Formats: sequence, structure tokens, C-alpha cells
Amino acid sequence: MLPPTFNYGDYDNVRDVIRSTVSQAIAQGDDPKKVAQTIVFAARSRSPRLRYRVGNEAQWLPRLKAILPDNLFRFGARKRLNLP
Repeated sequence: MLPPTFNYGDYDNVRDVIRSTVSQAIAQGDDPKKVAQTIVFAARSRSPRLRYRVGNEAQWLPRLKAILPDNLFRFGARKRLNLP
């Protein structure tokens, strides 16, 4: 992750929590081979789609966003990112 060009002290706590959460998510993420396989599949396709979802969260997250009320989806996103 790139460091910010300027830090506002008011956001130090939130920034640290997000940085930690993102690092954990990357460490626990899906195998990069899945992304490579999807790229190969798209490259070989006669009519490739504009977007391909790779990984568990990429599969179910848009569906949850479509069926959940916005405030409930945002609550879940905050919990996932360990935010208040």
C-alpha cells in the first residue's frame, strides 16, 4: 500500500485499523492462480465479458448488496473492515 502524501492526525486510528485489516485480507486472500486462470479463460473466449469475478467475496458481495437494505449492507461492510 502506498503511504499517504499528507496525514491528518484525526484519522490516524481509522487509518491504522484499515491498513491492518487490508493486510490481513491480502494474507488470507485467494490464490493468485485463480486470477491467472480467469485471465487465460477471458483471453481465449470468443466473446469475453467486460468483468469477471474471482474469489468468494467477489461472487457473493454484489448479490448481498442487491438484496440487503443499504444501511444493513454498510453495517456489514464496517464490521468486515473493523470500523466503528
